Amino acid sequence: MLLGLAGPAAGAAEMKLNVDCEIGWQGCYRPLAWTPVNVTVQSAEKRFEAELALVGAQDELSSLTVAHRCVITPETPYRAALATKLAYGVPECALRIANVSDGRVWHKTYDLGNLQGPSPMLVSIGSGDMLVGVTGRSAFGLRQLPKAVVVRRASFRGSSTPGPARAGNGKLYVKERLVPQLPWDWPGYAALDLLVLYDPDWSALREQQKTAIREWVSSGGRALVLLGSHPLGASDPIARLLPLRIGEPRRLDLPADVVRAWGAGDTAARTVTCWKIDLTGARGWRAEKGGTGEVLRACGPIGFGKVAVLAFDPAALGGSHGENLAPFWMEAAKDLLDDPVMAARNPAAKDEDDRYFGYGHDDTAGPSNAVLNFLLDIPEMEPISILWVILLLVGLAVVIGPVDYLILRKRDRLPLTWLTLTLYIGVFSVLAYVGVRALRAGATQLRAVSVCDGLEGHENRWSSCYSGIFASATDNYRLEGIEPTQWWSAIGPFSEEYYGYYSGSRVASRQITCAQQGGGSRPVYLPISIWSMQCLLAEECRRTMPIAASVQVKADRVSATIENLLESPVSRGYIRLADQRGLDFGPIPARGRREVEGAVGSHPRWHSESPPRPGMGMWFLGEARREAFRPDSAYLAKGTMPRTRAIEAYLAEGAAVVCAEYDDAPLSFSLAGRSGRVVHKQLVRLVVFPTKGSP
Repeated sequence: MLLGLAGPAAGAAEMKLNVDCEIGWQGCYRPLAWTPVNVTVQSAEKRFEAELALVGAQDELSSLTVAHRCVITPETPYRAALATKLAYGVPECALRIANVSDGRVWHKTYDLGNLQGPSPMLVSIGSGDMLVGVTGRSAFGLRQLPKAVVVRRASFRGSSTPGPARAGNGKLYVKERLVPQLPWDWPGYAALDLLVLYDPDWSALREQQKTAIREWVSSGGRALVLLGSHPLGASDPIARLLPLRIGEPRRLDLPADVVRAWGAGDTAARTVTCWKIDLTGARGWRAEKGGTGEVLRACGPIGFGKVAVLAFDPAALGGSHGENLAPFWMEAAKDLLDDPVMAARNPAAKDEDDRYFGYGHDDTAGPSNAVLNFLLDIPEMEPISILWVILLLVGLAVVIGPVDYLILRKRDRLPLTWLTLTLYIGVFSVLAYVGVRALRAGATQLRAVSVCDGLEGHENRWSSCYSGIFASATDNYRLEGIEPTQWWSAIGPFSEEYYGYYSGSRVASRQITCAQQGGGSRPVYLPISIWSMQCLLAEECRRTMPIAASVQVKADRVSATIENLLESPVSRGYIRLADQRGLDFGPIPARGRREVEGAVGSHPRWHSESPPRPGMGMWFLGEARREAFRPDSAYLAKGTMPRTRAIEAYLAEGAAVVCAEYDDAPLSFSLAGRSGRVVHKQLVRLVVFPTKGSP
């Protein structure tokens, strides 16, 4: 969706700029998830260095500023492909373009719409909805698909959770983007449930776009590739992503019953041009031939994601291109989506849309908040008991009242009350400050929980790091040692139900500015108030793993060799298999190796429930009941959940996952110019494919 074509703002008339700002996928975004932003700047000015800054509320606590430096030349449009995170119901965001050399500024505030209004300009995609991005061609009924299907989604819940999983109906959104407007970095695709690459001109895709798609798929994304008139060469990065070989095209006659089942009708053509697909050696991939003897569709895992390939262009069938083609697309995407399922819409059902009071349930809320509890679990962040406040107020009342009255009366100085009252208030104010400082002050701390996931034989490994910085003084805190490809953002507690989550009348009290340059988003301005904590989430695609392992399985016994590649010891770990089975193993020294052998026992699935932390749970004593952190929480938290879903699917197919925990692993980044305590709990999961044999 195009938010506006804006001229120079008032007060900056000398800046001769035309600016287009496009947020989301045709105006759709998923709250608290990375959202693509395209900014196109056309200038009549002479060549100048510019800084672009997009400011928007990320959540109820934090405002995220995305900064990007570039050089803008006259008559040549400059396009910046950015990504940001926006809160549910955020009413507006602001774009600022500054001339670095002379300080001139172009500024515009974009009204994103009112949730309670008739048609908000930016539509939030709920957790029960499905967002499909399309590039290339959009023929054969894709645009009509939302009118013909409804999305049914069940919550991801652990086996120990009592009761059935939550389920509900959602909407399907199909949004298109031209190839040049596709995001250049993987976060730009994070909001999508499915990306449809419908026979695009592969040569028109930039290398950055192809790399972004590869990385997004490997992190848990889902893509549907349709082959047509544009050949996909073997050396193309997208082709190298696929563990199959694409041969020469040939004419193929499709069975009439197959075409009829797709909804194309009896008048549709049955002869198509089909590319030959060879799946030899493609682990976990399945082929569908439809009775033709040739592969019509192939689907399988890529890292933590999935890809399906259609060997022909369905538009060649001709016939009706209306809503009756929904069965074809439902069949094409059937095993790509583990959670949402497309079902035929009941024609008599009403199409209700209540985006304010029916946003839906977020499964990552509870686990994410549990991780934040670990980061905040320091004495300095404990709530001050209200008993101290009561004691201070009672003391002040007693001193001002009976004590002051009796002393002054005895000395016949009652008119001095106005002076003594001021003195008492000053003394008690100092006592309050000193008391709060004694209870809350402490050294600067950096606390972190990181989850690193890898797959045997796959080049991409993924890491999510949840960190918290406790400030000993109000200042701008700088981080050093940050990898250039990391994507940082703030993270704060949020509710399982999003409705009413963000109110436009609220102003985010915390700020974080990230420079998006060179395939990453790194914090460059991080102000933190004294005795408070700023929590951050860093996501990255990496090439190394902290552990290496090989596993052998036979019946109910397992043997494994696990190698610790870090200079820190593994404190504990386990090997998980399908059907809630597993084997625990003990510590592994730094740079050490451990041989594990034993019978497989019961091992529950990951779940977010955890026992409450000991305490009376009396709010008036400042001991609020709070869940204790456990590793399962991090596995289901925001930023890690898609990989957990993929790992569960690998387990069901016979894989094993080796899990290791480090209680005091080194952090790859630190606070610049500051010393303080560092606490880092690192969790590692490595998916391996066991060999069959005698342990």
